[in-house]
Amino acid sequence: MPPPISFGVDWKARQQNHAWRGSGRFPLACDMCFRLADTQPAPIATGRTVNMSSRGLLFRTEGQLLVGQQLEIGIKWPSQLGHQGAGNLFARATVVRARKGLAAVSIEKCGFRPAGQDEFTV
Repeated sequence: MPPPISFGVDWKARQQNHAWRGSGRFPLACDMCFRLADTQPAPIATGRTVNMSSRGLLFRTEGQLLVGQQLEIGIKWPSQLGHQGAGNLFARATVVRARKGLAAVSIEKCGFRPAGQDEFTV
């Protein structure tokens, strides 16, 4: 019996491949900064978020990043943190995809801090 005819898109495979991401991605357009982790002094670069999930972040940047690089990221969060006012989301992440002007990272640790609480600010 001949193999089934392919019409270009294997929708079942696409759905299964998407399932590994686990959670949905949400549009998020915020200013951010980042630096290479564990390098002192580390120059700070800037960027702008595109979308985010609970475990990943896609962002635009002028610089070229390499897959596997560890980053410390600060994102100027768009909402207030309770009675503390504006805040930042800080994360430690690994670059999983990169091309000129765009990078995707896998978030390993993250947390919120009030703006100005750390020297690494956005």
